[in-house]
Amino acid sequence: MAKALEIKRIDLLVHPFYGPVKSPKSRAVYTKQEAKELLKIWKRHIDEVAKDPSRLLLISPTNVQTKGQAKLSKELIAYAEKKMGKRIGFFFHPESKHEFLNSGMQPFKIFGQYTQASGIKIDSKTVKTRAFGEYTNSCVLDFLTELNKSVGLENPLPFRNRQSALMVRKSVGADFKPWRLKNLMKTPQGRSALKKKAKEFTVRRIRNANRVAQKLGWGTDYYEPRSKKKKRVA
Repeated sequence: MAKALEIKRIDLLVHPFYGPVKSPKSRAVYTKQEAKELLKIWKRHIDEVAKDPSRLLLISPTNVQTKGQAKLSKELIAYAEKKMGKRIGFFFHPESKHEFLNSGMQPFKIFGQYTQASGIKIDSKTVKTRAFGEYTNSCVLDFLTELNKSVGLENPLPFRNRQSALMVRKSVGADFKPWRLKNLMKTPQGRSALKKKAKEFTVRRIRNANRVAQKLGWGTDYYEPRSKKKKRVA
């Protein structure tokens, strides 16, 4: 019997090339050229994961896409399958018919069943989980929290959590666009703009973390800004 492969980190790619519902006021989040740049960024990350045998890649695909986005998504997934071999799987929302698919497209409802069938082992107390994709403070946050619950992390919410985190610089969100970061870092004006965006992101992140914390039953104001001091009791 082959020895199970120990996985120390799970990388989750959420809704690559997600297409927003069209409306008269809606605008594309990125142009065709920017989408191609995003494809390069995500392919480079897959290359990074593929080089480390202790890392697992899970993808949460979406079917809400334009034809062009669906084509890019298909190309990205095919690239990941070629690079990762058996160390790739698919993760869906727990309310779906099945929550996981392995590299052979076998469905599983429970994470333990998926890992056993895939010949891997994971220690929920030490494994690191990281997520990126679209969009940072909505689906990426929500899906990583759900994955963490399935894996068995003590703290499933990836906020102020050393075991789990969002990869903001590789995700599409209101505050950061991965394809713009490199150019922004080249000038003082660009770095100043990034600093401003970082502050805006922090505010939004706390708000969304509290939204998820409320779903977990932790209360509506579970997280506060680090700079906000609590009043001392006399």
